[in-house]
Amino acid sequence: MDSLLDPSSRDESELKEIKRCMDIGLQCTAKERTERPTMSDVIDLLDGKELLRKPPTGNEASSFKKKGKA
Repeated sequence: MDSLLDPSSRDESELKEIKRCMDIGLQCTAKERTERPTMSDVIDLLDGKELLRKPPTGNEASSFKKKGKA
C-alpha cells in the first residue's frame, strides 16, 4: 500500500488515516462473507470505536473481473 501513497504530499497522520481506510476496504473484500465486516462494523471502524482486524491477503480477498467481449 505504501507504494500507492505520495508521502511528500501528506503528513504522517493523514497517511495513517489513509492506510486505515484502505485496510477497512480490504476487509470488505474478504472472500468469505463471514469474514467481512457489516456496515455498522464499518461505521464503527471508521469512527475508531472498533479495532481493525488483519486485512485479507491477495489470496483471501475477492477478485472482480471486468466483463468484456469473449
